[in-house]
Amino acid sequence: MRFIVLLVLSLSSLVAACSKNPDPAPTAAVTAHAALPAAAAPTAAPAKVANGTPNAGGLTWTAPAPFVSRIPESRMRAAEYVVSPEAGGEPAVMGVFFFGVGQGGSVDANVERWIGQFTDPKGRPIEKVAKIDKRTMNGMAVTIVDVTGTYTNGMPGASAGPQSAQRMLSAIVEGPNGPVFFKFVGAVDAVEKAEEAFEQLVASIKPAA
Repeated sequence: MRFIVLLVLSLSSLVAACSKNPDPAPTAAVTAHAALPAAAAPTAAPAKVANGTPNAGGLTWTAPAPFVSRIPESRMRAAEYVVSPEAGGEPAVMGVFFFGVGQGGSVDANVERWIGQFTDPKGRPIEKVAKIDKRTMNGMAVTIVDVTGTYTNGMPGASAGPQSAQRMLSAIVEGPNGPVFFKFVGAVDAVEKAEEAFEQLVASIKPAA
């Protein structure tokens, strides 16, 4: 009888202890597979702007009309401008590129590659058609490339095939942090429309303060 009483008392104590220290209710575990808010779609990064002035590769410049600034279509571009032709159609586009200190290749290699994107409709060697002008402006070496013909964009992902009656008016500026590339390509009339403005833009390029 004494054994039964002890057994009952032991069981009562055990039940009381469990009621005082219940197991914690299970909670939903956060895992790597938990749903997360959708990240914002990446946008093209425009050139750094200080007081409304573009800045890339340690250089700054002013783009006069008819150049119109827009968000670059490619993240490879530090800045981008368009010029609409008088007769309508696709605008001429100028991309500004800076690939980092010591990056981007030599001036001569880039000039050769750019010229190689054109063919002359009359069959002449494109090297004989292209005009290359080397200058020193604001203490920096500047190479201007001017070539007209049938243009094929050699950039990865470019979908357009050869385009006739195109002109490229571009500049490579050897800035303090490396070369900065201003590549302006489009229909002959659109590029001609902005030729004077392009010269003004190149003349305005200087080291950023």
